[in-house]
Amino acid sequence: DREGGGAIQDIWQLGDFAGRKDQLSVLYTGEKAGGVRRIFLIGLGKKEAFSRDIFRGAAAKAGQAARSHRLKDLVVVLDADYLGISWPEAAFAAVEGVMLGLYRFREYKTNIEEDPDLETLTILVPDAQRLDLVKEAAVRAQTISRAVYLTRNLVSMPSNELTPARLAGEAKALAKRYRGLSVRILEAREMERLGMNALLGVARGSRESPKLIVMSYRGADRKQRPLALVGKAITFDSGGISLKPAEKMEEMKSDMAGGAAVLGTLQAVAELKMPVNLVGIVPATENLPDGGAYKPGDILRTMSGKTVEVLNTD
Repeated sequence: DREGGGAIQDIWQLGDFAGRKDQLSVLYTGEKAGGVRRIFLIGLGKKEAFSRDIFRGAAAKAGQAARSHRLKDLVVVLDADYLGISWPEAAFAAVEGVMLGLYRFREYKTNIEEDPDLETLTILVPDAQRLDLVKEAAVRAQTISRAVYLTRNLVSMPSNELTPARLAGEAKALAKRYRGLSVRILEAREMERLGMNALLGVARGSRESPKLIVMSYRGADRKQRPLALVGKAITFDSGGISLKPAEKMEEMKSDMAGGAAVLGTLQAVAELKMPVNLVGIVPATENLPDGGAYKPGDILRTMSGKTVEVLNTD
């Protein structure tokens, strides 16, 4: 406020800014504030109701405000002692909030140059003693936010693009990128041998072959029992033989969000080199109507010359 010639005090006294949760005001300081031309004031609400999540939301709003003003750089002034949370918590929330607030799905956008994004986020801390804690938390937040970007990108992709085979390819790419991460893709014949007839039954109406994606991360001793995550990946769910109503049918591509979350989690764990053993299992298929689609009463079906149990709805 002092560097800006009292601009913050002025807007407060005028009543144009009251600090209400998510309230945003933009101050233009000219050259007064050490070369800083704009200051974003963002309300955090009542202090007794304040939390780290509220600060994260404010950071997201700051990032969005910077982008709407077509700025390349954003500086967040951090004072965790005043906020009443730890310095790592505050730094994590600031970075995560800005990054997730700036997320956009631009996979098929051709004029990205006309829609620039923030390039630099700077966190200001009052002294060097807190710098290492803030840096470590900022790196963790950046890593986890990138994993969230992967998850959101997969969910946002149209179902004609993100097929079970494409999702399996994404898992293979992750395994190549990160040490300690491996993947195995089970095809329909292997699923038959394992008796995975519910999954095979759902896949019967689709021309796309189902995939069972099994990802493993080893970051701890082999004797340590692994944690397991299972995420459903129905890459498009029309409802099968009983079609869903047409309203919001296009949203049924999101029925693979659980599987996308598993891939994102494995990426974050591998990049952070966490000391755990983790297994992620993603059954991937489409659920579509067809002459071969399963229907109530189905019990037996012949696959590849073998009779296997598919479904018993009786």
